[in-house]
Amino acid sequence: MFFIFLSRPTLARWNDAANGSGGTVHPAKRSLLTSSAGPASREDPYRPEDLRLVQRRIAEAKAANPDLIYLCGPIMGDAGPGLYVPETIVDVMRERLLPMADIATPNPFELTWLTGREIATPADLKTARQVLHIATEARLIATGCTLEDTLDSHIESAILGPGGISRHPTVHLPIALPGTSDLFAGMIVAGLGHGFALTHAVETAQTLTSRAPSRAGKPE
Repeated sequence: MFFIFLSRPTLARWNDAANGSGGTVHPAKRSLLTSSAGPASREDPYRPEDLRLVQRRIAEAKAANPDLIYLCGPIMGDAGPGLYVPETIVDVMRERLLPMADIATPNPFELTWLTGREIATPADLKTARQVLHIATEARLIATGCTLEDTLDSHIESAILGPGGISRHPTVHLPIALPGTSDLFAGMIVAGLGHGFALTHAVETAQTLTSRAPSRAGKPE
């Protein structure tokens, strides 16, 4: 797996490497994941031109390896803290990176920003999937959903693709830690790399990711 972390310092170093010999994605890599620093992005936000650089590198990687799986984790904001990034980033994410994704993992807040649709029901998710600028065969994994019919004390991930929708509830822990979205996306890619079906990869990622906040602050 090749991981591109969307932060200004990381992208600056990667751009410098790309101008030399170290900034490309090795064609032997089977998967590529982009994510960001979440709320920390506000302190030194990446810019639209940074995402355009990332788009070029992803296009090069896909041209070198057509079987490459690209997972786009937007990590642009959430219902409580709001947007972590400038609104111009939302436009570039929608128009540049998401159309290249094989899998995208926005939360409902991000989906609303990307599509202009409020997310409250499975039908809303299906409409958002149609509106979102992703490939026909791509999978949308809407993460951290609390829909009108979600079980009490649960959240769920919903997988939407050409074959319809599948829903995967899990217990909602009353704690939030930075980086869990990155961890969740990374676990999905790791599961796919181990040959898991996407539904199995998502459910395994939910189980493993839930252990991080549930064990936060506990001694080893």
